[in-house]
Amino acid sequence: QLINRETLGEIPTDKKMACLDADKIDWPLLLRSWQPSDYFYPLGINKKKKLNQFLGAAKLSPAEKEKSLVIASGDRIVWVLRQRIDHRFRITDTTKQVLKITML
Repeated sequence: QLINRETLGEIPTDKKMACLDADKIDWPLLLRSWQPSDYFYPLGINKKKKLNQFLGAAKLSPAEKEKSLVIASGDRIVWVLRQRIDHRFRITDTTKQVLKITML
């Protein structure tokens, strides 16, 4: 769902939802399994982290870790589903359009 920043109001903290700066996204988005070579910048850290290490630190079981999915924009991970968005796609004061993704 694409919405104006003003319409969004408070940024939701629900882990089943991601709110991203739509202008920073390269289309199309791709839903895929994570790869051992994947890395991203977890929200609030602004520092590159291997996805394998991030998922391990999240204390996921091996089965949960294996089932983890990501949404990618080109070669950049936008959201590790039900975990955290990438810091580079966060909503800022200059954000005009918000892409709101909800997982059921």
